[in-house]
Amino acid sequence: MIAYPTQKCFPRFQNAGRKGQRHLAMLYALAGYALLVLLNAIFGATRALWLVCLEYLLSGLLILLFNQAFHIRLSGHACGILAPMLLLASQGIGWAIPAGLALLLLAGAASLKMERHTTGQLIGGCIVPAVLFILLRQRRTIRRRI
Repeated sequence: MIAYPTQKCFPRFQNAGRKGQRHLAMLYALAGYALLVLLNAIFGATRALWLVCLEYLLSGLLILLFNQAFHIRLSGHACGILAPMLLLASQGIGWAIPAGLALLLLAGAASLKMERHTTGQLIGGCIVPAVLFILLRQRRTIRRRI
């Protein structure tokens, strides 16, 4: 939300309209996730908190990479719904799956209706956190066995 009122403070984003707001919002989100990872390192976070923080940071970086470097738009909203759904479900919070799926359907339908995203972009936005979740959980399982 802070991207909207502060857009005028940054010359690069001042006259960029909605696109500038989106880019600034991505940068703010990534800065926040990076700060959270730093705080985890400083204060010795639990494994569960590391999983959450790395999922968010890496998902954000991958969404940004695909959107900016490869010009493949992936839905940040789909990513931002699926990631917490998986994280909450992995902690035994069963209602996260039906609630997350309902939110995904609503956000996806709205994105399609407003022509903000295609079906492929929504699916791509879901694939990023799902793959990262599997990889991060796998790494955690491997470290436990050692």
